[in-house]
Amino acid sequence: MGITSVYTYLQLCFSLYFLLLQFFAPDYLDIGYICSVLVGVFGLLSVHYYGCYITKFDRRVVSIRNLFVVFYVIVYFQYPLDYLLGYNVTMTWIYKTDIFCGALNFSALCLSLFLLGYSLLPVPKRLPILTINRVRFPYVWPFIVLALGCFFLFTQRMGFSFFMGGYGSEGDGSTIEDVSGARFFNYLQLFLKIVIIMVVWNHFKDEKRIDSIKSYLKLFPLPFVILYFSIVILWFTAGGRAVSITLLLFFFCGYLILSKKDIPFFYAFILVIVGGLFFSLFKIMGGLTFSHYEGVDIMEAISRGYDYYQSYNENTSLFVPTRELSFSIYTYDIYYYWWSTDNVYGGLFLLLSILGTIPGLTPVLSQIIGIDLNNYYLAKIVTDYDAADRGLGSSCVGELLCDVGFPVTVLLFFLIGILLRKLDTAFLEKHGKFSLLQFILVFSYLSTVFFAPRGSLLSGISSSIFIYILLRSYALVAQRVSK
Repeated sequence: MGITSVYTYLQLCFSLYFLLLQFFAPDYLDIGYICSVLVGVFGLLSVHYYGCYITKFDRRVVSIRNLFVVFYVIVYFQYPLDYLLGYNVTMTWIYKTDIFCGALNFSALCLSLFLLGYSLLPVPKRLPILTINRVRFPYVWPFIVLALGCFFLFTQRMGFSFFMGGYGSEGDGSTIEDVSGARFFNYLQLFLKIVIIMVVWNHFKDEKRIDSIKSYLKLFPLPFVILYFSIVILWFTAGGRAVSITLLLFFFCGYLILSKKDIPFFYAFILVIVGGLFFSLFKIMGGLTFSHYEGVDIMEAISRGYDYYQSYNENTSLFVPTRELSFSIYTYDIYYYWWSTDNVYGGLFLLLSILGTIPGLTPVLSQIIGIDLNNYYLAKIVTDYDAADRGLGSSCVGELLCDVGFPVTVLLFFLIGILLRKLDTAFLEKHGKFSLLQFILVFSYLSTVFFAPRGSLLSGISSSIFIYILLRSYALVAQRVSK
């Protein structure tokens, strides 16, 4: 039995351990049970990463797996750890005590299967060079013009006041209520991302290394850079922090791919601290939402936002910069409770998310079945069930659990682990050979992995396949036109 097989077997043992614990989950806050789960998580992570270190595989700090695990641990385990260690945690973030332990252990089970799937594939010694046709994209301006058009139409539809706190001021706080505005918004993001993929792909296939941010920026047309970062800033002031950060990450994913640079562990740790503080301080700018629907001036709105931010930091924690993110366990527990009351949708929302990537299909389906699918999603259902005064958002574990049930959820986490191993393998500096679909998937997951524990793990696949089909078709048309 090779050393890789030994560590894979040990991780399988941890999965069986959490599966066994699931059957003995108490219906009250049991310190001993919580301790058993968290010690198991610590052991699982130690075995997994030590196994990677021993086999000298994937020692990069910047990888999709590492980023996902860091934020997964914060979202699902930091609050229980604070509670276990006796910090002055507020009990209002525990939705129901009778399901807390079971929900905690199930998130640990999903993590163990994700890491097991990631470790299952053998360590590659060398990846074969792909013998596919060298697809190139000679013209990026059509998509830049389309992005400008969508931005203009969106502004005309929603009004420029939208960018002063309008995002999330209505509904559940996670979508744009106006259907036409939401459609322009989605197409705008799509065209912006397509331009980045096209530019980076062309230079990646030329095997030209980019050594600085400045040289990376020069790859793009100046009007596109101005438009892109203007939108990032405007959505920040609108209150769409996830949109702004996702766009920033998507843009700089290309730099990581072309430069093939890694970040030392110490600097990565500092970035986590700074990032946690940055996420928390977004609450200050989030106060701009008050100016949208209460008619107060901007400075007063920011002041209210600061007071709101302060209220999140009244209690101490083992790691204060990420404490706000750890409160996300409240949302996850609501999903878990919803599932425990026999609310499982048989994969309906997974199917809708896949169909939703096809332009124009959602309105057609809405007309056929008589339900507005733009306003039919799990986050809204759970928010309405809890009668929350704000949008609760999503949870990658909880949403899958409610949608497809216990067995399929753990299976999907296992398969996602295998997928991310393939993407990280292609992302390694010493290999660096992508197919176009892999290339798009790496962009999708690297740019959204920070939000994946609080979002969806599968949306990146469906959207990437759609972008892939679109780009292959565009390359074929461009090739014929050029002849």
